[in-house]
Amino acid sequence: MEFFPASACFVILAIALYTDIKQRKIPNLLTLTAAVSGILFHFINGSGQGISYGAEGLLLGTALLFIPFLMGGMGGGDVKLLAALGSWLGPSGVLDVFFYGAFTGAVIALFMIIRAGGLSRLKIICIDILNLMFISQKRRPPSESEGFPYTTALAAGFLFSFIRGNFF
Repeated sequence: MEFFPASACFVILAIALYTDIKQRKIPNLLTLTAAVSGILFHFINGSGQGISYGAEGLLLGTALLFIPFLMGGMGGGDVKLLAALGSWLGPSGVLDVFFYGAFTGAVIALFMIIRAGGLSRLKIICIDILNLMFISQKRRPPSESEGFPYTTALAAGFLFSFIRGNFF
């Protein structure tokens, strides 16, 4: 991975992180512009894979968060953000960001659960998840006091991947 795509992702994530923390929203204009520019970069640059590299990353980024979105676990902006990052980072890069981000998100969520109500709250959430899996009830989306901006987890996932040198 070249330096320019990683730099573009830093900028995209910085803007998304700011707006997600301040407004609990990731602008569609940001994610659309980021996704299109990522695919165009790979089309123009060629870099061995061409346009398919960015398109595959975009599709994989969408697929990775689509089920959690349908279950009410996160907003559509998070899905579109990971897809946009995938258009820049390609399939392997977006997979790294996803896994590191999921781990970070789990740690943040566990901390918040313990802080909000301890093990009894964790038990309720586990029952909700089992109900979703086996009874197919739609879970209500978390309130702002329950949830957290998932962009923080994705940004951390990107930074962990970057530090490990996964993009170069």
